[in-house]
Amino acid sequence: MTVTVDVFPGGMPPEEYGGNAAEGDVQSGGQRLSAGFPSPAENFAKMPIDLNRVLVRHPSATFFGRVKGDAMDASGIGDGDLLIIDRSVEPSDGRVAVCHIDGEFSLRRIQVDGRGVHLVSPGGKRVTIGGDTMDDWRLWGVVTHVVKRL
Repeated sequence: MTVTVDVFPGGMPPEEYGGNAAEGDVQSGGQRLSAGFPSPAENFAKMPIDLNRVLVRHPSATFFGRVKGDAMDASGIGDGDLLIIDRSVEPSDGRVAVCHIDGEFSLRRIQVDGRGVHLVSPGGKRVTIGGDTMDDWRLWGVVTHVVKRL
């Protein structure tokens, strides 16, 4: 599983939202689609949604990556998904991390148990941090959100 990391610190790249919204805001479009009872928030439908403000906590430490491959499908991360990666977030048990291994970005799940901290590959292979050796690796950042195209 490889991850292409694009360097767009602090903001979503224009091609991800079409780049044609006024001042970078994604508008609700002004059209109401009814799928049940009317919403009490219907009067707020024309307010802009700033996805950077909603999804990015640390703009100077946040990057976006595009997933290539389907090895993480079981974790809900599929080919073509956009990852929001925060390099300032502390890695913790169960989180998905972007690791730089032998010159390539790769996704690993972090697992913490009584024997230490492990990086678990999609195939289930575990590498203990500070234990097993890899030629060249480092934990690069923690995935905070996955954006999917439907």
